[in-house]
Amino acid sequence: MSVQIPIHPALRTYVHSISVVNASSIDAYRIFPGLYPVLGFQFQGELAYVDSKNDRHKLKHIGITGLLTCFRDFQALSANTGSVLLTLYPWAIPKLFQIPARALSNRSLGLCDIIKPAAANVLQEQIALAKSMNERLSLIQSFLLGQCQLNRKLDNSRIKSFWHEVIKEDGLGKLGNLAKSYSYSERSLQRHFLDCIGLSPKQYLRVIRLQNSLKQLENQSDWSQIQTADAYFDQSHFIKEFKKMTGQTPKAFAKNLII
Repeated sequence: MSVQIPIHPALRTYVHSISVVNASSIDAYRIFPGLYPVLGFQFQGELAYVDSKNDRHKLKHIGITGLLTCFRDFQALSANTGSVLLTLYPWAIPKLFQIPARALSNRSLGLCDIIKPAAANVLQEQIALAKSMNERLSLIQSFLLGQCQLNRKLDNSRIKSFWHEVIKEDGLGKLGNLAKSYSYSERSLQRHFLDCIGLSPKQYLRVIRLQNSLKQLENQSDWSQIQTADAYFDQSHFIKEFKKMTGQTPKAFAKNLII
């Protein structure tokens, strides 16, 4: 069960969504590459990242998973888990934590790994002792508001505008032409994307393309037609890229939706 939470007005340029998620299953679940890093606050139970060898690595109670280029599996280590999950706009990483966004790409780190451990531990203890969900949410948003003040001089307005243009065009626009309109050279665009978004422009376009494909499949679109709509070179290219990023073929994914 997931419940959406209102975002403090001062955080809306950095936080895309806040949700409270309660789950009772201990089955492993798969996360696909998405457009937003995820900051998680575990207030009940424990979670683990499951690697390719099926080994489990316990996650910190407060942690963040950066942008992914391929799927990642997670699993609850106990029944009845509870989490507050925040999807962040990618440029929130350098703003809130004073590190380049690429430092978190394809990684799941504890908050204590990216800010002073003492500060992370204090926040974790406060959340653990909170007497209500409203108190937890207030603590979390107050923490982020404080983090915003640490890097007030950072200006990511240009890359943010560029990002919104890319999203508006569903990643199908000509990147070179768009870059020129924002006075980016190919090299400077690459650097700004890695620092402020976390992936290269081409990698991020692949993620957008995947997300568009997933939405079409969830709407029961004919998977064999998706490569045309999303500008894949051909069906073989679509299948290969989809399988690499999700761990399954489009046909298998669509079949699992029906089951």
